[in-house]
This record gives sequence, C-alpha cells and structure tokens, in this order.
Amino acid sequence: MQTAPSSALAWATNSIVAAGCDRRIVAYGKEGHVLQTFDYSRNPQEREFTTAAASPGGQSVVLGSYDRLRVFNWSPRRSIWEEAKPKEIANLYTITALAWKRDGSRLCAVIVKNLSSGTRVVLKSHYGYEVEEVKILGKERYLVAHTSDTLLLGDLNTNHLSEIAWQGSGGNEKYFFENENWI
Repeated sequence: MQTAPSSALAWATNSIVAAGCDRRIVAYGKEGHVLQTFDYSRNPQEREFTTAAASPGGQSVVLGSYDRLRVFNWSPRRSIWEEAKPKEIANLYTITALAWKRDGSRLCAVIVKNLSSGTRVVLKSHYGYEVEEVKILGKERYLVAHTSDTLLLGDLNTNHLSEIAWQGSGGNEKYFFENENWI
C-alpha cells in the first residue's frame, strides 16, 4: 500500500499502477486490492516517481523518476508484473511527461532544456506524430522540430510553441529569427 499521494498513475491490462514521492510502486487489482508492490524507498539513488504511461495494449508500464525510466511487463503465465532493467539517462533530470507511440513500438519523453536559463519545454505534437528531429537555432533561443507531417517551432525564452502542417523540402529549409514576435 502507498504511504504518499500518487503523482504517477497508469491504467494497464488488469491493474492500476500508482507511484509517488514515497518511492514505492503499487499495482492495484480491479477491486482495489494490492496485487504487487515494488519498494525503492531504501535505495538512495532512487527519487520520487513523477509520471507513468501504460503501453497501448496495457502489457507494459513505464514510470519516470530522476534520470531513470523503470519498465514493468505483465507476465500472463505468472499473473505478475516483472521488472525489466531500468533505463538510466544521465542529465535528463525529472521526467515530467511520457507517451507511447500508438502502435506501442516506442516511448517518447521529449523535454528540451535551455542550459543558460534552466527552463524546460515539453515538446509534443498536438496531432500525435512522433518527433523525429530537434534543432536549437537562433543564438540557442529557438527550437525547430520535425515530425512526418508537421513542423514544430518554439521560443525557449517564452515557452511558446507552434505546430503547422509541413511536408518538408528534403532538409533544405532556411530559418530566419529576426522578428521576436513570430510565434
């Protein structure tokens, strides 16, 4: 059972997986009973869990904390959650957003951080496309990102983002950032 409010929730195949600042992950069954608990409260390298996402089929759940993703897969034969090897990502810091690709083949955690100011922007296509490429341009103030069908433009100083339909021109685009009120 959890000892702190949940800040990360995911609805999986036959469980609701909850985690939070107590560094415990609890899988609850359909009637609300505890199916399984993973306790990292004694691990000094673990931090609070901030986000969770279940795969589209509900067979996997990923939880984000500080510089780390923890992956759990449902074992139908054993009727338990099995933990895979955690994914350590140095300098990612606190993970605030996770999203699965619709076919379940990829997990996205796109966060762009301005190193001079420390501000962060969560970069996500409003149309559900996968972000394929991110560039920081214009004196490290502006970001330009491509998906298969859109172009995302952002101002890291104001945290404004825009997305437009874009088929691209084979990577030959040129960008000018002379007007500060373009977004």
